[in-house]
Amino acid sequence: PLAGAGGMGIGRFLAFDAVGALIFNLTFLAAGYGLRTQIEGFLALLSAFGTRLVTVILASLVVWIGWKFFQRRRFLRQLRIARIDVGTLGSMLASDEPPIVYDLRDRLSLEREGARVPGARVMRIDEVEARHAEIPRDRDIVLYCACPNEVSAARVALLLRKRGIERVRPLEGGYDAWVAAGLPVEPLEALEPQESREPREIGPRPIGEAEAK
Repeated sequence: PLAGAGGMGIGRFLAFDAVGALIFNLTFLAAGYGLRTQIEGFLALLSAFGTRLVTVILASLVVWIGWKFFQRRRFLRQLRIARIDVGTLGSMLASDEPPIVYDLRDRLSLEREGARVPGARVMRIDEVEARHAEIPRDRDIVLYCACPNEVSAARVALLLRKRGIERVRPLEGGYDAWVAAGLPVEPLEALEPQESREPREIGPRPIGEAEAK
């Protein structure tokens, strides 16, 4: 394509291509001829230890698969322990000390649904590592997403537990389960450019010069 785009003629292209192929093949032929003794010795060694080598590779593969299976089972077991159902969350939100709810859905999901669990704070999953310090340690934290089996919320919950936030649980079924249960939602206003990056300040707004007058 580059030769055609540059206007190179077919004859010149074939000439350069033939020279390049010749150099490429001669290089490998020369390397093979110069290392023929070492290559023969390696093939003989490989033939002698071939069965053992295959056994080691297969054993390593079995150990790796077993380790991955163990990690997955442990992760799923932690998920079952950590979940909270939508009914329990609804009751907790109506209590005197409601939990803090974080909406982990991506921006497209937020704009498509146009609503969220009442009082939920928006935080993208890729921001959790940088913003976990702003999450209270003395409150119940509930996370929800829109992915199957609430895997993303569960992973974030496990990450926050490693960061010292013990009272954190993913919402079973996520946002879809909340809506399917007929529980209330609140409209999601147009997201400000920095809404998902900086927490909103709560309190009186400073009075500007014009307002003071």
